Amino acid sequence: MMTPISVITSKLDTLIQDETLKSEQYAQINDIYVAINKLARLNQSLLLLVKIENNLIQDNFVLNLKEIIDEKLHQFQELIQNKHIGIICNLQDKEVTASKYLLDILINNLF
Repeated sequence: MMTPISVITSKLDTLIQDETLKSEQYAQINDIYVAINKLARLNQSLLLLVKIENNLIQDNFVLNLKEIIDEKLHQFQELIQNKHIGIICNLQDKEVTASKYLLDILINNLF
């Protein structure tokens, strides 16, 4: 499914670079581009759900939840400041056994 999406995206990229496009055509191509990106994200989400349901993600490790959250706070710091959000962080070390990949997705979604 990703190959047709990639082909469409590539062709849209080529069309967008055409300097003879009218603004209406550019707007329509941009709408298609946005829709195909949503389709690609939906496809990735569905693939992730299939992997989870079939226990195909087997990368469980003992992870320090505090360290991971601190790292995410650092990564999101600029966005947090731009949105004028105040965060008080009072965390203690907590080890969990989990998939680093899935835990990363979970914490990103929470942020």
